[in-house]
Amino acid sequence: MSVRVQMPPILRPIAGGERWMDAEGATIAAVLADLAKKHPALGLHLLDEHGAVRRNIVCLHDGQAVRSKEAATRAVRSGDDIVLTNALAGG
Repeated sequence: MSVRVQMPPILRPIAGGERWMDAEGATIAAVLADLAKKHPALGLHLLDEHGAVRRNIVCLHDGQAVRSKEAATRAVRSGDDIVLTNALAGG
């Protein structure tokens, strides 16, 4: 399944300056793993040492925020768009 992923501005230099990247996968985690496979430097920012989506990564999919712990079970369809962003912290 081909999915489009929008890179946040901070990761675009690592992604070759691309705003949108195509990736394959049945879940959000699989899509991000595919991006990491194609672009290992980008993978360091998206996945932890165990291959799980980093906790600071939040994806927007179908109008909903998907946290890292939900990424492995959140199914995507061919043609879907995923927007990557970083979790914000603070008070």
